[in-house]
Amino acid sequence: MSAPFSARWRWECGGPVSALAVSPDGREIAAATEEGPIAVLYARSGAVRWRSGGHDGGTTALSWTPDSSVLVSGGRDGRAAVRERDDGAVQADVSCGGGAWVERVAVAPDARRFAVACGPHVSLRSISGDLAGTWPRRASTVLDLAWRPSRGNATLACVAYGAVSLFRADDLRRSWRELKWPGSSLVLAWSPDGRFIATGDQDSTVHLWIVKRSEDLMMSGYARKVRELAWSANSRYLATGGGSAITVWDCTPPGPAGSEPIVLEQHDAPVRALAFRDDTVLASCAADGSVVVWDVAAKAPLAALDGDGAAARALRWSPDLQTLFVGDDAGVVTAWSQV
Repeated sequence: MSAPFSARWRWECGGPVSALAVSPDGREIAAATEEGPIAVLYARSGAVRWRSGGHDGGTTALSWTPDSSVLVSGGRDGRAAVRERDDGAVQADVSCGGGAWVERVAVAPDARRFAVACGPHVSLRSISGDLAGTWPRRASTVLDLAWRPSRGNATLACVAYGAVSLFRADDLRRSWRELKWPGSSLVLAWSPDGRFIATGDQDSTVHLWIVKRSEDLMMSGYARKVRELAWSANSRYLATGGGSAITVWDCTPPGPAGSEPIVLEQHDAPVRALAFRDDTVLASCAADGSVVVWDVAAKAPLAALDGDGAAARALRWSPDLQTLFVGDDAGVVTAWSQV
């Protein structure tokens, strides 16, 4: 097994890392902690550009605008904040109502709006924080949301008990489509080509929805509830956690139904995050602190990264695909670069 990565820098942020977000231009990485503080670091050096107190009770979510000019955050205080890239100055600080946490924030592809999930509510706001409207209340807490990866007709997907709901940004009166099943989804991930939505579920299953046909393909047999999903850049592979092994499904026609997945085994503890670099290279981290980079096509590890032993929980690749950022429970962010 080759070892083509070395630690470029490590930075201690003072508490367990709750979220990482790399600016789309690759110049900075934002890191948030469970205690609340947010920092923006220069991606090449790890030097701090600015720090903020973040959200009372903890910061839960981060999302950059596509032009990297603004960072949106959400927290356990039920608020969302819009921050300047240069110094972290707050442009807008809004209450999302109801006393619930902000579970997710997601900037729309047009960079003019962002969506907020807070309890059973999903709202749409302008990038200046003004409320554009709310979609109909969901049946339970909305645990995840994501915009379809397209600059065309803006479509937002969110998960709550019993359904993946698809919303259009130009219609706040109703959901455009409901992908229903009688269970609880925890996370979702659009394929990069926008054809599929995958969900990881409470009952140790993964659902793969063919959006155009509202068709549900279910994969079962996982050891644990599934909170870890990642798509390859070409939308061929869907990597899933749900245990110490990584299960990778080939989604090329006719799809994964009835097929044998690729199984990647090296971790001795449950996987906590997955991130594809490109079409075939996948990073994974686990509760025992192990971080592995895989060649999915070869079904083999490329490198095992020697961290500080703390449980890793967040992975992000830089846009140039040369650096892997890892955040862990000890409050350390590490930048691993390919040599």
